[in-house]
Amino acid sequence: MANGKLIVVCQSGGKFTTNADGTLSYSGGDAHATSLTLNTKFDDFKSEISDMWKYDLHSLSIKYLLPNNKRTLITISTDRDILRFLEFHEDSASADVYVMTPSPPAPSDATSLPCSRSSHTMPNGPVSPIDAPTDYLPDEPIFPVDAPMDFLPDAEDAGKQKTPQISSRKSCITGVGQTFNTRCELHEALDKFSLAHGFHYTLKNSDGRRFCARCKAEGCPWFFIAPKLSTTKLFRIKKMNDTHTCGVGSIRASASRKLVASIVKEKLRDTPTYKPQEIIDDIRRDLGIELNYAQAYGGIAAALEELQGSHRTAYNQLPLLSGKILETNPGSAAILNTKEDLSFHQIFVAFHASLYGFQNGCRPLLFLDCTSLKSKYRGELFTATALDGNDGNFLVA
Repeated sequence: MANGKLIVVCQSGGKFTTNADGTLSYSGGDAHATSLTLNTKFDDFKSEISDMWKYDLHSLSIKYLLPNNKRTLITISTDRDILRFLEFHEDSASADVYVMTPSPPAPSDATSLPCSRSSHTMPNGPVSPIDAPTDYLPDEPIFPVDAPMDFLPDAEDAGKQKTPQISSRKSCITGVGQTFNTRCELHEALDKFSLAHGFHYTLKNSDGRRFCARCKAEGCPWFFIAPKLSTTKLFRIKKMNDTHTCGVGSIRASASRKLVASIVKEKLRDTPTYKPQEIIDDIRRDLGIELNYAQAYGGIAAALEELQGSHRTAYNQLPLLSGKILETNPGSAAILNTKEDLSFHQIFVAFHASLYGFQNGCRPLLFLDCTSLKSKYRGELFTATALDGNDGNFLVA
């Protein structure tokens, strides 16, 4: 790492294969080069990678292999992870990182993918992250926005399509001097702005230090440039030409999963039971856009992941959870098991207070019940319940 700078080769679109000795090899895909220093922030690095392939900033993940361990993928998700990455490669002139998106692989390729760092975890075992279950449901695809006849508004409702919400989205971007807290916030504002005004845009010469957008129509002069303010995460519009010559407003509105997620995210904070059909109705009323059920459902899933975190991250935290239960609740049971491929299999939890209550205050009889979990990876929840001295239900495990 010369002069405190490490050349980083970012690869995506390929796949991993496991060699005979258990090491991992990556082949195919596309590659871009950038550099990292000790002052590089994770958010800037992730934004730059997002621009390389036009990936959704919130869904991509960044991984790498240790110089002397080609069997385990390590995740970069914080500023501290970047410092560790640079430390591990301080004797190298360059290093590879692998950019992954959440799209699940085809079933025939499932055995060739590397497992995240994991282990069988027993009550007193070491804490190490595990991989999510391999039996998962595929992510909802992003479909083009169509307008089925049964979704078209009645003639008497046509005048109600333009609501105050459309007006607010038309002013998401106001001009020179406007400041945004993060690059992600700026990107979301541009999505809503272009949607409300009816035009498509493209990002030109954008990286982690500046955000440059132009109208996608050939010859249209509309553009703006928003550099990042030094020592902060703020982006401020420095130059802008707000004139369109492309017939703005004539382009059919469309919505991606990411945009739907940004629209419904605030609603989900107040109404966790927000349903896909309600999203379809609200977006049709507020924006004049017709969504199908799959798009609305995918938008909810993406918004919930932004608000609550991903399922995969949650599964990787189970070993830590098990250890903390045993550490803070002596006498409890927390047993975490994985499958042969090191993906999650099952977890058993019984708190000491529940075990003590069953032994000393309940009838010596257990009732077992099971319910299916409605989630990306499916699963089942088993409960063991007893009857206390008042014939009330007492949860044991």
